[in-house]
Amino acid sequence: MPTANPSPRSPRTAPAGPSGKDPQITWRGGWDRAEEAVTALLDRRLHGKAVLDIG
Repeated sequence: MPTANPSPRSPRTAPAGPSGKDPQITWRGGWDRAEEAVTALLDRRLHGKAVLDIG
């Protein structure tokens, strides 16, 4: 997984959405790491969604 320091809501602990399905989040980080997320997406290293946290 591309994150060196997974957030408390990493893909393994992200809650299911209203439909009860897994949200498929494979990368999560702050806006200061946005370039890392974009690079991982463009290089096709993520097999799911990238989420940028606000705040």
